[in-house]
Amino acid sequence: MLHGFLPAPATGEALHSILFFGGNGLAGHLAVLAAGAGIALLVTLGIDVIKRRRNPDAAPPRGTHRTGPAAAVPPLTPVVPSIR
Repeated sequence: MLHGFLPAPATGEALHSILFFGGNGLAGHLAVLAAGAGIALLVTLGIDVIKRRRNPDAAPPRGTHRTGPAAAVPPLTPVVPSIR
């Protein structure tokens, strides 16, 4: 009963539709995946709003800003070898 509404089975069914049926029936599974992502985003934002209302002066989460000696270190840049 819940199989058609849960994101994890929708992923498998979407791949099944692509591999064996040329994409027929894919739209419904993609809609379930999009709805699941949207609901997850709304729940995350809602939890964040609730936490900020309870403690508006709280420090930002770790890893969102640099302070101390690490702030002076520039981020690493990837090294791309030159082809000669």
